[in-house]
Amino acid sequence: MNKVEVEFHSNAESGNVYFVLGKCLAELRKQHRIIDANIMRDRVYNTAKSYKGALAIMNEYVELKDLDN
Repeated sequence: MNKVEVEFHSNAESGNVYFVLGKCLAELRKQHRIIDANIMRDRVYNTAKSYKGALAIMNEYVELKDLDN
């Protein structure tokens, strides 16, 4: 299965980790990947120790594209 691309601006409001997480969750739900969305969310909340760590977890499920870099 191809990963859906999620775009964000790391130097703007859309770079907020919760904003990015929300976009990722919405895209996974559109693909009916509810279990993946829930697992990803739980991993971000429970195991991510940093912003980069959270993005790394999300990037396992979707293709994140930072439009500022």
